[in-house]
Amino acid sequence: MPAPRIPILTVEAYLAAERSADSRHEYYAGGSYAVAGGAFTHALLISNLCGEMRNALRDKACREISSELLFRSGAGRLYAYPEVLVFCGPVVFADDRKDVVLNPIVVAEVLSPGTEAFDRRKKAAESVQQYLLVSQDEALLEVHTRDEKGGRIREVRGLDGVCVVESLGLELGMAWIYEGVELAG
Repeated sequence: MPAPRIPILTVEAYLAAERSADSRHEYYAGGSYAVAGGAFTHALLISNLCGEMRNALRDKACREISSELLFRSGAGRLYAYPEVLVFCGPVVFADDRKDVVLNPIVVAEVLSPGTEAFDRRKKAAESVQQYLLVSQDEALLEVHTRDEKGGRIREVRGLDGVCVVESLGLELGMAWIYEGVELAG
């Protein structure tokens, strides 16, 4: 007997439900997935990353924003609440509600056990110019870059490392990103 067919959720139905929901959900290719809240380390890493980006972007025409806005990928298959979004120039919104953004240059996610596979596979595939994955378990940041040279992944390890974000012309110190974070080992 074939498995029962699960109906595909339209983007319009997802947005209508999300805009009136008490909790957050992300959308990918017809499915809606609940977004759980993070623990202290997760929140601290987001705060540190936003602070470092804000300091590094101070003299540029760019701005970082934390996870309050939905990001729609160019293909429209993904609607997500990334931990950090960086925009250069005017922000482009999907509609007059101004709650769905279309044009971040950089998106960053702090990895969690429950979402890591999704963040790596689905969100990376829908990525923008640069996609940063921040580990909670060790001082490790992955930089996924997509440009005219194609796609590539670079790792920055250790508290003495420096994460170069080429699309923004930034250097972010790992010690500052992980400041106050208790790492395993």
